[in-house]
Amino acid sequence: GKRYGCLGGSANTMLIYPNPATDMITIIVNADNDYDNTSITLHDMIGRNVYNKIVNLIKGENKFTIALDEYLPGNYSILVQSDALTLPVAKVIIQK
Repeated sequence: GKRYGCLGGSANTMLIYPNPATDMITIIVNADNDYDNTSITLHDMIGRNVYNKIVNLIKGENKFTIALDEYLPGNYSILVQSDALTLPVAKVIIQK
């Protein structure tokens, strides 16, 4: 399959940009397989789940965007996981 050099060496990787972000973030997940019912969750600094979306990942590049209009500035964490896949938690800073 295709290799995305900027996403690191492992098969399952996640890239988030821009970071820090103001109005929107883009999440690119590079998957080594199809993963149905994968959740993308955004947690604020005190651990509250402020965003949750269920997606079906396909093998290769998957691109998602999250509008940040309703989120306060601060540090957030993004978790992408399904039954068979858990990516390392990513940190994103929202600035206004």
